[in-house]
Amino acid sequence: MKNIVLAIGRFQGITEAHARLFDKVDKLSKEHECEALVYVSTKDGDKKNPLKYERKVELIKRLIPYAKNYISDDTSIKHIMDMAKKHSDKDATLHIVCGGDRYREYLYKFVKYNHTHYNYKYINVYCIGEEERSETSISATKMRDYVLNDDFEKFKKIVPKNTKDEDILILYNELKQSLGSIHENTKSVNRRAKR
Repeated sequence: MKNIVLAIGRFQGITEAHARLFDKVDKLSKEHECEALVYVSTKDGDKKNPLKYERKVELIKRLIPYAKNYISDDTSIKHIMDMAKKHSDKDATLHIVCGGDRYREYLYKFVKYNHTHYNYKYINVYCIGEEERSETSISATKMRDYVLNDDFEKFKKIVPKNTKDEDILILYNELKQSLGSIHENTKSVNRRAKR
């Protein structure tokens, strides 16, 4: 039986949770001896998506070096359903890897639309984190908030383990700069709108 492992993410801040996602993708691809792809969202230019696609991919590869084996260069995939349709194969088992915040949604959507929007023999969804957000959960949203609040100490606690200090600083400054320019653009637009 054929297998494929897929994941998709915004990666707007690269966290330990993202490293766990790549770990799970790597483990499943070896376990099932199959292709595995991680799609990186191309969306950018707002507070939730401050990093540009190309820079994001560079940062992922820098902080999680083996990720280069799995990052897809297909930028046409915008949504999880695009991803599922692209690889549809009635004889294949689809293995989806996601964060805890998406687990229930993916479990519902992927099963609901199988055999209508795409066609897989089996679909498995794997959660790599806590199902619900909590004080201890790791997220890129928290990471961006730490940057906005100048909390470097909390920021560095959620980057991928074993990240070099210089790479932590590079990521922090990259987010700081991107978030700052978006904030300035928003203020400028708001001033013009008030006139």
